Amino acid sequence: CFCLLEWVCPTLAAMENEVLFRDSRDIQPLPEIYEEAKLKNSNMYKQVPDAKYVACPEDIWQPEPSAADEAENTEVKVKTKTQLMMERLKVKMVLVLDHNISLILVFVMTFWALFAEDIMLSVPIQKTVDRPFAYVSLVFLIIFGIEQIARSFAVPEYFGSFFWLMELVANASMVTSLGPIIFNAKSCLEGFVDLSTLSGLSAGSRLARVMRLLRVIRVLRVFNSCSKLRNPENATQKNQQSAIGKALNEKLVRSMILIVIALQLIFPLLSFDEVDDSRTLTFQMLVNARNFSTPEVFDNMIAAYKFFGENTQSGDPYGPKPYDTAFRTLLRISFGPWAQVYYNGVADPTYVKCFSNRSDSFLDCPQLYADSYRCTDLDFISMTTANGEEAEAIWEEQHYDMYIAQYNITLACLLIVIILVMYTALSSDVTSMVVQPIESMVGLVKKLSENPNYQLEGQSKSKYETEAVRIALAKIVGLMQLGFGGAGHEIISANLANEEKPGLDLMLRGKKKDCAYGFCDIRQFTDTVECLQDQVMLFTNSVGEIVHQSCHDNRGEPNKNIGDAFLIVWRPISIGDHSKVVDGALTAFRRCVREIASSQTLQLVTNVEAIHKKFGRNKYRTKLGFGLHFGWSVEGPVGSPTKIDCSYLSPEVKISDRLEAATKIYSSNILMSGQFYDLLSDHIKVGIRLIDHVTLKGGVKPFRIYADDRSNLWLKINPRLVEIYGAEAAYEQFSKTFHEGIDAFIKGDWSTAQQKLEGARDFCPKDAPTLLLMKEMKKRSIDPVTPTAPVDWKGYHDSEV
Repeated sequence: CFCLLEWVCPTLAAMENEVLFRDSRDIQPLPEIYEEAKLKNSNMYKQVPDAKYVACPEDIWQPEPSAADEAENTEVKVKTKTQLMMERLKVKMVLVLDHNISLILVFVMTFWALFAEDIMLSVPIQKTVDRPFAYVSLVFLIIFGIEQIARSFAVPEYFGSFFWLMELVANASMVTSLGPIIFNAKSCLEGFVDLSTLSGLSAGSRLARVMRLLRVIRVLRVFNSCSKLRNPENATQKNQQSAIGKALNEKLVRSMILIVIALQLIFPLLSFDEVDDSRTLTFQMLVNARNFSTPEVFDNMIAAYKFFGENTQSGDPYGPKPYDTAFRTLLRISFGPWAQVYYNGVADPTYVKCFSNRSDSFLDCPQLYADSYRCTDLDFISMTTANGEEAEAIWEEQHYDMYIAQYNITLACLLIVIILVMYTALSSDVTSMVVQPIESMVGLVKKLSENPNYQLEGQSKSKYETEAVRIALAKIVGLMQLGFGGAGHEIISANLANEEKPGLDLMLRGKKKDCAYGFCDIRQFTDTVECLQDQVMLFTNSVGEIVHQSCHDNRGEPNKNIGDAFLIVWRPISIGDHSKVVDGALTAFRRCVREIASSQTLQLVTNVEAIHKKFGRNKYRTKLGFGLHFGWSVEGPVGSPTKIDCSYLSPEVKISDRLEAATKIYSSNILMSGQFYDLLSDHIKVGIRLIDHVTLKGGVKPFRIYADDRSNLWLKINPRLVEIYGAEAAYEQFSKTFHEGIDAFIKGDWSTAQQKLEGARDFCPKDAPTLLLMKEMKKRSIDPVTPTAPVDWKGYHDSEV
């Protein structure tokens, strides 16, 4: 006999007057040729209505309307509308505050608050710019305050937080920059105590340094803002940062700020700072010597006081010296009515009234003093002599203040660099080692909730615990996907997306779907298990690998493994996808037949002595039967909270099982229903023939059964006819003759059917469908000589399938 393992038949030409029987419902009828046949014999096809294939609608649950009264509903609507408006306002405010223009403005204002005052003091510029500088600082302070208030409103968790308090203190520290607006710039004598306090603050006192340091906090925000402007992709990821990432970064910044502040406060307490009181003590000695010295001696003492007080290292205390080399310079010294004013380091009687007017300190002073010196540049030393006279020395410390301002700028820059380096280094380590792995796992869970088929990227080694957790997560997800299968996607997605319920929600409502079902079974499995014993798992898994991989490559989803049987489901995405689905299902099973027949692994596993004794030496072949059907089913979980299986429930699913069982009767590897066949593409239908029209056991609905001769290992053609016609022509003639025979069988013309089927038997003497039809006609014929259909013949018969 000639075995048609890889035979490919050309497209069968439709014969004139050829009529194919249709299922009673849910099938699209054939066009012209079907209509002509129906007109000729309407009684034969009166049970066939027009098909109406409609996709299953999605089950959508809608809540019942509330029973609350109209007034309550109106109040709720008003509240909801107000809340919605507030939420929209907050979102818009956050967008404005985080806009690029706003971030650039904060960048400019932050560095103004940090450096503007010190830059103004670090260079010798006229004090007329003080008030404009102060007004700019006032405007920026107001903007900072508005920003803080707006952010507190838009982001409730920001209000009262650590950063909110630090911003508040940083804003308060800017008040020290408003001296030219708050105090009278001309009067240095009336408020010289307050002015000296401000001078101490701006000169670098400990409290001022700490308060100024708090402004550096804004630099972190500016740094993040610049990062967003440079890399928008990172900015998007920042906006989607996880809660743990935000919390860790906030704690990191908070710890760094507190540590730096603590160091600024504690280190000065642990170190010995020698206070320079030399000018005050020397002036005290000068005051004491006022009443006990001659005028010449006292003048020499004043000259020495002036010389050494200006920190001159060498030179004649009684001779001239360069004025601009002095670190501090004496401007005025007075004892009661006597006063001496120095201009360019030389006593000048012209300006003897300088600094004597309390309402305008710079009245009658040199223009240089009035234009250049600020009240904060002056150090007032005031004492009372033994005879009750007021003694006063006024020192100019502008150069010293310039040095302190330059020191503050350097310190602020150093602190900014230290904080940014610390933040970048620590944040990078924390992010890469903790935050990113956790966020990656959270992202994977979200992706799995959206697409349960998402495949996690593998990782071979784990250096840290977080990587080990991710590897374990990938394995758990893989096992979960394998265990639940395609039918369990809904359960996986629903439970991963639901963050409110701590437990599992397994009892979900099922969904009705139109699917293609494929059922396959391993032949002679019981005897094979007895022979293979502990090798049966290798055998079964080898078969399962071939079946699953073939179906997976053709969009199939393995659903059930029942020892020797497998259920595969093909789920269409849309109505237009039905044809592609059934094409893929048949292609997958055709591939299974070929690969199982040629599998070296299965041949090695079954090449054991027990198999040879049971089935004969080299006679055992691994064979499977396949059944295909298309219909509806309900997809969902089946079971209890203790154990569930995700499956498809419907009588339609069972039909594929019944068709697979019929492969033993019809001696065919692949059988399919009429519903499945009618959805196949024309080029896929080549090599498929209608072999029977029956009702399944216990049913009343007739089904057309089709066999795939392309993958039928039992189909043998008479070799003598192969030599005469050739393989392809011989099969074509066989198929044509058989088709005429079964068509006559269905119509009730059994005498013609008998003739045609006998002709088909000549081509394939052992073709099971041919023999079964002839046996059925002989069994039910009302005439023992000439096959005649019963009077109540409806075109189909009962079967044991």
